[in-house]
Amino acid sequence: MAPADRNDDEIRRRLRGVVSVCTLFLAVSGLTVAACVSDVFSSPDYRSLLSISQTYRCLLGAEVFFVVFVWPAAGAGRGALSVPVLAALVLISAPLVAVAAYVSNTPAYTIALTHLLLLAIAAASVSGAALAERTPSMPWRWYYLAAVFTAGAIPLAHFLMLNLTGVQLPWLGCISPFWAMELTLQSAATASKLYWAVSVLIFTGSAAVMHKL
Repeated sequence: MAPADRNDDEIRRRLRGVVSVCTLFLAVSGLTVAACVSDVFSSPDYRSLLSISQTYRCLLGAEVFFVVFVWPAAGAGRGALSVPVLAALVLISAPLVAVAAYVSNTPAYTIALTHLLLLAIAAASVSGAALAERTPSMPWRWYYLAAVFTAGAIPLAHFLMLNLTGVQLPWLGCISPFWAMELTLQSAATASKLYWAVSVLIFTGSAAVMHKL
């Protein structure tokens, strides 16, 4: 095969990878917003988390789930783990973010804070996935083990400690993507942005370290 043909095949492969990732992202985000806005899971006697007033919070949860668990698997080996793809995801999600923020009355500064944190989380996830992809001695299971530990095991440990001993350790939330996002949403209505700042520094620093490895 001629070098030009190989280059064309590589470009097509990368393009298919980027299109697949963007399509999956739109599907996950769009279905989340649609489920919240339609309020199909609520009734007069039961208010579901997927309600119109929680649209923005649910969209953030779906976006965090995508960048931590779906994107690395969908983009690995297909040239779709990169900053340009992250920029594309930000652009294509803008209309859905605007709709979600509007229907749930979310202030602009809350949108800015949460999406800066989302970018930091995405950068850390992509850097970790790229490190796993280019390091034969680091199988993919280690990436997902770390993701499950930070996203699920840490909040569970805090919940058990709180209920068994009464000790609160909210700082643990700064290294857990879903918990950090929830802390940011809660602190956006107050004067303190310390948890948000620490979380952004942790995820950004992790991304920089893994990128250099």
